[in-house]
Amino acid sequence: MPIGPGKYGARAAQLLREVDAGLVVVITLGGKDGPAFDVASTDPAYVLELPAILRRTADAVEAENRLQKES
Repeated sequence: MPIGPGKYGARAAQLLREVDAGLVVVITLGGKDGPAFDVASTDPAYVLELPAILRRTADAVEAENRLQKES
């Protein structure tokens, strides 16, 4: 992941402030400026946790998809 603002980095930073979060991840598919993955954080230590957070999120999405297919 490149360091520094990406295509939608300013929007990720704005959202971080609006919701008073420690970490915001913006994944954009399509979009007027194309696809992007942007992260804004109040503490660089949060970014170190990102791989585990994304793995847990992916596992939860896959589990939900399996449940949807079974019902």
